[in-house]
Amino acid sequence: NVALKINSVKKIELPELNDEFAKEVGDYKTLNDLKNEIKKGLEEQIRIKNDREKSSLILQEIIKENPFEVPESLIDDYANRMINKSQNRNSNMLEETFQKMKKIYSQYAENELKTNYIFDKLREIEKVEVTDDEIENEIKKSAERMNMDVEKYKKLYEKQINKDSIKINLMNEKILENIEKTVKFVEKK
Repeated sequence: NVALKINSVKKIELPELNDEFAKEVGDYKTLNDLKNEIKKGLEEQIRIKNDREKSSLILQEIIKENPFEVPESLIDDYANRMINKSQNRNSNMLEETFQKMKKIYSQYAENELKTNYIFDKLREIEKVEVTDDEIENEIKKSAERMNMDVEKYKKLYEKQINKDSIKINLMNEKILENIEKTVKFVEKK
């Protein structure tokens, strides 16, 4: 048996949702301004999620329609790197645990490798162009997401900013946008 003694009962009092609350939360004049900002943020998150989902569906369909094998050794190596990166694998991880994780990660690794290969081929075929201005704009967007001045962001993240990688990502986005224009999405029944 366990005996419990209640010392006190407390009630959390939530602030009243009004214009004063909105002003305390941020730079909002009214509660409606705050609600609209929250709504805008949620809509943007949904849009990004839907865009990612569409891109993923397009890529999966391309892979399905163009089947090819990825060497097991590449999948194996990639899965090992994914595990080591995400789990910071230490030497005392049980081999059985590692093998279970490897089985799961191998599926992701194969899909990732196929996706990378498809994009490599699509970039060869499509010949999309990305300008220096577009790369700079992407860096600017990253700085804005972190509420930072662009120059300060560039200085702080100098080693992480890889313009070649940004260029490839932008090319991939343009390719997917072009493909998406030719695709008809049908809602599942």
